[in-house]
Amino acid sequence: MDPPEEDFMEHVGYVATLSAAVSGIFALMVGAVAIIAVIIAERAETRAIEQLKVDISRLWMTLHSLRNRGILYTPPEAVNGDIDLFAEEREALHSVLNSPTGFSLYAWQAKHSERGFKTLTADLAGLINLLTLKQDGGQALFNTISIRANKTADLVAALTDHDMAEMAAVVKN
Repeated sequence: MDPPEEDFMEHVGYVATLSAAVSGIFALMVGAVAIIAVIIAERAETRAIEQLKVDISRLWMTLHSLRNRGILYTPPEAVNGDIDLFAEEREALHSVLNSPTGFSLYAWQAKHSERGFKTLTADLAGLINLLTLKQDGGQALFNTISIRANKTADLVAALTDHDMAEMAAVVKN
């Protein structure tokens, strides 16, 4: 081999080494991006489950508030007909039902009718409907609100962490 050919081969060797190094760095970067994507996806799923738990907790507390206030307002003299007694609870129920959590509940409940969840969102919508009635209906209306809120709160309290994960998967998909 004459000297120019040796220089060329040496140059090709350097290029091959450099190419391998660049390919290795690129592979590491792709791997890092994949790891970051997995972490972000897991965080997003965790956030979805946590938001679901917050919404379900808020729903449960709203239902208990309805039950307790329905009992409190049973005596007719305790009712002030000039104010909307259940405006906050009605808004809280609307907020949950009109959110991704409401959609999750609706989609999830169909698969769990054997546990009594078949009508959960319909029960919640029925409660909202009751809360729009004129509150001079007296004791019968307040008793109905209390009974329905208590029944629905019991259903909500029966939800498990596994149920929440299934609901989060509904939103994810």
